[in-house]
Amino acid sequence: SVDEADIGQVREGQSVRFTVDAYPDSSFRASVRQIRKAATETQNVVSYFVILDVNNEDGRLLPGMTANVEIITGVKANVLRVPTNALRFRPRPEDREKVAKEKTPKAPVKKDDPQPMLYIASADAFKPTKRLVKLGLEGDEYTEILSGIKTGDKVLVRAKSLKPKLTPAGDADEDDAAAS
Repeated sequence: SVDEADIGQVREGQSVRFTVDAYPDSSFRASVRQIRKAATETQNVVSYFVILDVNNEDGRLLPGMTANVEIITGVKANVLRVPTNALRFRPRPEDREKVAKEKTPKAPVKKDDPQPMLYIASADAFKPTKRLVKLGLEGDEYTEILSGIKTGDKVLVRAKSLKPKLTPAGDADEDDAAAS
């Protein structure tokens, strides 16, 4: 079942990867055979059934198994890419003044279309350089960069802090304390 927001990217013959809960360490491959035209609506969400062809000679896949499916809608090789969460990185508030003073190339920007940007490590670890970038193919883990940075640039990425968060009483939060 594919949400109506995503169905426009699905085509017959596309490659598919999926896992099932019964075999979480195994990945299966399939291809899109058919996209059913009859929509279904569940709790005001419209979706369409997509039929897949999969080799099941070993019989491990059984009717009714829940599948976690990824339909491959685009693939590019030999491109400049960055982790997708690098596009969400922003310097700490106290460091933003330093970055704001730097000159950033101006590009025409629509008010509803924020310009994607990356921060590049510079010689001064506390003064990253802001770069406007043009995006290509976007995925969950990586995003293609068409222009704005070059191979070898060190892109800053948001990471979970290893410092435990303190509660109002000054104690470490249990979830964060376990990570440190």
